[in-house]
Amino acid sequence: MSEMNCRCAVESFIDYAEAELGTEQVVALQRHLAKCPRCVEFLEAYRATSGIVQRALSLEPAPEVRDRLRTRVLNALGL
Repeated sequence: MSEMNCRCAVESFIDYAEAELGTEQVVALQRHLAKCPRCVEFLEAYRATSGIVQRALSLEPAPEVRDRLRTRVLNALGL
């Protein structure tokens, strides 16, 4: 198995976070992360951002916010 580079590591973060990588890929990524602090930082930022987005998506906006947004979208579309 060849060494994983930063680009391959970053491209695998989504699958890694969702536990969708094969064993060999996980081992290669973990080896890379053990010696690459930049990728560790990037992965931590990805996880934090992903968590924030998930929490934001689970919130239900107040009815007045939803109505204002709907009005703006309709106006922007010229409807």
